[in-house]
Parts: sequence; structure tokens; C-alpha cells
Amino acid sequence: MSESHSRTAGSGPFAEQQRLFKLLSQDTRHLIIQELLGHPTHLMSLAELEYMTGKSQAAIKDQLEALIEAEILACYTYEPSEGKRDLPAKFYLN
Repeated sequence: MSESHSRTAGSGPFAEQQRLFKLLSQDTRHLIIQELLGHPTHLMSLAELEYMTGKSQAAIKDQLEALIEAEILACYTYEPSEGKRDLPAKFYLN
């Protein structure tokens, strides 16, 4: 393989698919996406994701940040619940 080919491999026609595959090959990220896609509203709180995936909130938060940074998920803040105890204010959607 030539050096020029190896430098441009990340920008080829399948670069985006490879990026998504690598991102979603992590178990917790994959579970999060599966649960969101299976949810009737495609909108879940951190507590719901914790319950449905069986993973800790810390582990889920780390992976949510990666998915949001990759622009696969978005975070929605419900302002009336913000700062209220026992009411979720942040929801994640795809």
C-alpha cells in the first residue's frame, strides 16, 4: 500500500460509515442507541437509560457525551423541571 493511500484512507468513500461503526461498536453506546430507538418517543432521561441498560449513570453519561459530540444524539433540557428534586430535566434523543 502506498503512503499516499494510507494518508487518505480516513477520507475515502466509506470514512463516515467507518467512523460510525467504530463509535457504535462500544457496548454501552450501542445499548443506549438501541434503547432510544425502541422508546416510543425516542426521548429518555438518564435514569430511564440506567434502568433499561443496567449500566451505571456515570458510565452512561460518559458515553452520552461521546454520542452528543459525534452529533448522533442531542440533549434536550426541560426547563420547568430544572433544579427540581426527583424530576428529570435532561433528556436524550436521536
